[in-house]
Amino acid sequence: MRSKKDDPDDQRRINENKKWKAGDPEEDAWDIDKERDAVRYKRESLESIFKLQSDEEIEILKKMKERIDLWEDHA
Repeated sequence: MRSKKDDPDDQRRINENKKWKAGDPEEDAWDIDKERDAVRYKRESLESIFKLQSDEEIEILKKMKERIDLWEDHA
């Protein structure tokens, strides 16, 4: 993962905000935290979509499903 300092979009937003003056409309300033949150959410969403499961994880999930099915049969 790139650090905030290495992200050119993040650095551009910071530099644009430095030019913002108190008399300027708030809409002209970047909400940098919101932008960072959006980038992080997008990255985490993509990671979860494309996450591959190892053979061990698949086996654990199968065992959990079997136990749930067995529990439901006895309930």
